[in-house]
Amino acid sequence: MESNGQFLHKGFTMSGRITALLFQVLFLWTTACSSFIQSGARTATPNPVDPRPGEILYGIIIMGTLQDSPSLSLTVSNDGRSVLLFTINFLNLQENREFINRTSSFAEACVAAYSFTFPSATSIPVKDGSFSTEGAIFGSLDGYFNSPTSARGTIHLYPDNGPDCSVWEWFAEAAEE
Repeated sequence: MESNGQFLHKGFTMSGRITALLFQVLFLWTTACSSFIQSGARTATPNPVDPRPGEILYGIIIMGTLQDSPSLSLTVSNDGRSVLLFTINFLNLQENREFINRTSSFAEACVAAYSFTFPSATSIPVKDGSFSTEGAIFGSLDGYFNSPTSARGTIHLYPDNGPDCSVWEWFAEAAEE
């Protein structure tokens, strides 16, 4: 039951309320980003710029529908020369038709490998507006800042000693103030 955007069910536990809140935030974010994707954002030509120092960006890895896509966030260092934190939240991949189809015969192993949140506390250097990391726990990541408050790129999912779970596009933007 929902009233004025708040869940009012007495049986929700604290973790249930947090999960419900996360789903609400993800839904609102993906709805707001749908026009961004439909406007041709997936095919933008790279023209990297320097990021705004200290900025926190939120976005998705594009996997099928917006509601099915994993969320991500990244934090730019205070000097703008690195990405300090990159976090990916994989939710319900076993129900994501695009993920299952693209990973085909490895789908079960890929779902098992990516069934939780991956925080990366390693500093990823930003050079001329671009950044890349190889051999992270989730695979590899390439990206660039297409404005001081937005970034995009690709993520290649291949867990340690695991199957190739395909390459996916991602994008992220700073929340509007």
